[in-house]
Amino acid sequence: MEQQKTPLESLRNAALFARACLSSPAAVGSIIPSSRYSAEVMTEGVKPGGTVLELGAGTGVFTKALLDRGVKAADIVLVEREERFVPTLREMAPDAELLNDDAFALAKEWADGGQRFDVVVSGLPFLNFPKERALELRNDLLRCLNPGGWISQITYGPKSPIALAPVDGMNVSGHRTKLVWRNLPPAHIWRYSLGVAN
Repeated sequence: MEQQKTPLESLRNAALFARACLSSPAAVGSIIPSSRYSAEVMTEGVKPGGTVLELGAGTGVFTKALLDRGVKAADIVLVEREERFVPTLREMAPDAELLNDDAFALAKEWADGGQRFDVVVSGLPFLNFPKERALELRNDLLRCLNPGGWISQITYGPKSPIALAPVDGMNVSGHRTKLVWRNLPPAHIWRYSLGVAN
């Protein structure tokens, strides 16, 4: 059964997120955590038994949604560079693999090493990254997907945060799944996958 956060927990997480944003605005990308309504859309279609990579896990809003959908913590890899979020994530999902590290370096390592995931849930602010770095990260994440896998990405404007140019001769399919008004600011949720070869 889904357990709702208490108002005090929600306030504490919001304050934690705001402090992180003020110290590293480009890396965090938003001044408050995503809403549970956005988290429901971000994790839509994720089924128990698959492996999930969550990037920019923050205070665990998407993590909680994954757990509520029946995904085992042991099947989730959490990546969060901000040290201050780590204790909250560790308490929420103690059996998940939690990496306090750089998503760019990890994605390249996994793509080159053959690590694969069924779904990537990303809270990373792609539009804040230099275009070349964002494209490199996109390519590595797409290479990390199992057949039929996808990337679920949140952003706060109508433009696709991830480039749709082909990668390694493969077409990239991307579409906005929903605009979530019950989020501050309103959130656009996008889904990306690899298509057929050119």
